Amino acid sequence: MNFADFLNRKFFEWQARDGRKTVEEFANLIGASQPIVSMWMNGSRLPGAKYRKQIIEVFGDEAAELLGEDPRLFFINQNWESASEDLQRSIHKQLQREVAKNEAQRSHSQRKKTSTK
Repeated sequence: MNFADFLNRKFFEWQARDGRKTVEEFANLIGASQPIVSMWMNGSRLPGAKYRKQIIEVFGDEAAELLGEDPRLFFINQNWESASEDLQRSIHKQLQREVAKNEAQRSHSQRKKTSTK
């Protein structure tokens, strides 16, 4: 499914749930203008960075994935400033450990491939 199909599906679900409404009202829900939302819905444009955050906040993880965003990173970015310094340090240390572990595994795999050639 592409983003235009997703957005059209969300529009029709929203209409069915909330009664007959217009694309302009749907655009207001997202926080964008009707012409821009119409372009997204017909597939002639994708949302830029300015609107991605708003769209993900309204439609969640599925929208994030269709827009090429990792929902987990989006969540962390959204909440980073409200996290305590201790929590931020803890997350940072955990990420450093995971990155180091992944790099070690990748390096080991590359050495193994090289030695079998």
